[in-house]
Amino acid sequence: MENNFYKYIDYEKEEILETEKVIVASDALLKMAEEINNSNYNKVLILFSKGKHVVDFIKNSLTKRTINIIEKEFCIPTIFSADAIEDCGQDLVVAIGEDSLINVAKYFSACFNCDLYIYPIGDFVDYTFSSFARLFDGVCFDFYKTATPKMIFVDLSINKYNPKHTHYISSKCLAIFDNEVRENVFKHLGCSKVKRFIKKVLFEYMSTNLTIESELNLKNIWTLVRLGLAMSFFNQTRMFFSSDLGVNNLLQARRLRSSFLDLETVSLKLIISAYSCFYNNYVSCGAFSLSKHVLNLAKFLKISQLEVLKRLGFIYKQEEADKLIKRLNAYYPYLQIMFSKQKKRVEGLVQELEFVDNSTKKYGLNQSLIKKSLALSSCLNKTPSTIHLMLFCGYLDKLL
Repeated sequence: MENNFYKYIDYEKEEILETEKVIVASDALLKMAEEINNSNYNKVLILFSKGKHVVDFIKNSLTKRTINIIEKEFCIPTIFSADAIEDCGQDLVVAIGEDSLINVAKYFSACFNCDLYIYPIGDFVDYTFSSFARLFDGVCFDFYKTATPKMIFVDLSINKYNPKHTHYISSKCLAIFDNEVRENVFKHLGCSKVKRFIKKVLFEYMSTNLTIESELNLKNIWTLVRLGLAMSFFNQTRMFFSSDLGVNNLLQARRLRSSFLDLETVSLKLIISAYSCFYNNYVSCGAFSLSKHVLNLAKFLKISQLEVLKRLGFIYKQEEADKLIKRLNAYYPYLQIMFSKQKKRVEGLVQELEFVDNSTKKYGLNQSLIKKSLALSSCLNKTPSTIHLMLFCGYLDKLL
């Protein structure tokens, strides 16, 4: 595999990545057609939301195969979208388009036990290349274990430099920080290989100074690919994300046609501001009202309080929360320095980005919606992080 994935991990021979090939090149389309033609697949289902010319090229290039084509324009990444796709007896699914369509294709491929090739166009992130699909279940977004892409084709002639990728990759600095919080404050020991992997990838990313957009684009894409492959390899997503994901999940639940990358520009800024305030001074044991959060979350997602209770990710009694806050203060000097370093790294990556963030206006995100997304995100987040400590101190109650 080009740009070897295994150099970033403690490789053991019995651990083999299911993704067989990754092609990141200007002729990725031609190579994908060649791979299919040289394979033993007889029935190919092409799902696409973008790239009609790509579909036409593939259709005209393939020989002696049954080809079915389904267009899903404005594909919303839901379980219901996958269920609505007709089974054509395919043995290969080719997903062409944005991350939302690829997530649906991964879920569909898992249901029918088909191999999957992906050809992203437009918005895509690290989990796009993983075996996990981020889907909306009718209430909120969550990750589902689905099909691992057998082959990945990223066409550099179509996917030009996207500064939002840099912005998104910077959020992994906060993931590194929250992994320390989980280990030291919550005593949740994560996989040491995952921690080392993320640090190695980010260290290489930040230590490589490039100025030409085509080179920056290639660096961004390979970083996202490696992180996505790692999610499949280590069979988890939780250590790859910070609290910005929880905020993003709630914002997108209210704006289903929005772009994950667009909303990430809002979510990351929000979390950095919240964390900066929280790690400014030692905190005291406060009081929080779980019932208040349940009530507000029910209104926010337009579901019953009983349904909210079924989905609560992380619950602590007041006495247990008080013990966590005391432990937090014991580690506070270390965490304060650690957060300051990661914050500088985020700011260093994004300060020179030349794009106008108009996501709030584009998707009608008012101040009340943004504040509630931050305040309520901890309730559905199954992985403990700083946002839960803010909840236990009573800080998030003030936003409701």
